[in-house]
Amino acid sequence: MPGRTLATLALIGAIVPSLPAQVQMGSVRLGAIYDNAGKSLRSLIGVPGAAYVGAPLRNGVDQLLSSPDGQWHLLRSGETMEVVPDADPGAAGLQLPIPAQAFWGSDSKTFVMLTVATEQTPAHFLRYKFSPDGGWRDLPALEAHLGSPRILAFDATRDAIWYTTTETMEGAEFSSKTTLWRLDISSASTDRVLELPRIDAFSLPAAGGEVHVLAGDAGRVLLLERAESGWLSRDLEQTPPPGMRISALRSLEGDTLLAVWNPESSSAPESSRPPKLLRYSLSGGVSGEILLEAPADRIVQLRDKTFFLLQDALRPETPLLIYDAANASIFFVPDLRDTAVAGGNR
Repeated sequence: MPGRTLATLALIGAIVPSLPAQVQMGSVRLGAIYDNAGKSLRSLIGVPGAAYVGAPLRNGVDQLLSSPDGQWHLLRSGETMEVVPDADPGAAGLQLPIPAQAFWGSDSKTFVMLTVATEQTPAHFLRYKFSPDGGWRDLPALEAHLGSPRILAFDATRDAIWYTTTETMEGAEFSSKTTLWRLDISSASTDRVLELPRIDAFSLPAAGGEVHVLAGDAGRVLLLERAESGWLSRDLEQTPPPGMRISALRSLEGDTLLAVWNPESSSAPESSRPPKLLRYSLSGGVSGEILLEAPADRIVQLRDKTFFLLQDALRPETPLLIYDAANASIFFVPDLRDTAVAGGNR
């Protein structure tokens, strides 16, 4: 398909594990992608090292946001947004308001939508939950802070929404200040966790873990843990050199953390440094690194939990890469170089 480009969604989504056999004709389906040029939902089919893009599953799609387990999609078509099952993406789904931002819960059975704040009305978090007997239903809305919140994660296990607000500082050492907040849904209380000049990436703990991770200014990687006195943070060793920044984080089971280092700016002298995928140990230090062919700002788990998609949502022309965590290797998907990028969590 020369001249076509598939683009990722700036909202947050994930990869879809399976479709009915009659749709995929027995093929292994790695995930879902959004075709920006064709305005359609499509499949990523095959195995790492031999993957390709399948035929459109639904047309007329402007934005795609998929649940972590891939069983549900939030689709936007024009001024309409709906949630549809992966088993039948062409079906009519629950109609939803158009949000400023949306984010799936870590359990894939909940999602949150952020309304747009006005001078008179603060932003609100609208929440939805799925139950097998009643389908999707809305939950009580929660007020967010005035300003422009940005959701970083929806922790369904701990019933908490992590988000940031940014304030411009006049006459201060830094031009802006970013505050990290944690909204406890059950108590409707909000913790001010910390403040930094900026926050570039965030990761919830992996299954069974308690350590939250964020990437801040100057490439700092901070590990956050809750204590009786509040949230405690400590720096992880090995930060990017000048001209590089951390654009994506992903905690794996055990004490492993994946981090993507990208050039700060393509016009900077240091931009000649190639992007990297680093594997950290949360107990300290880097345990491995791989040079990447292209920048990435997302690390999204595929159906096989040892495979992860690496892609840059802002550069749809960049190739799709698949990381094999078990063997610490990268697979390039040549079919997608000039035609597609993956849809995934952002």
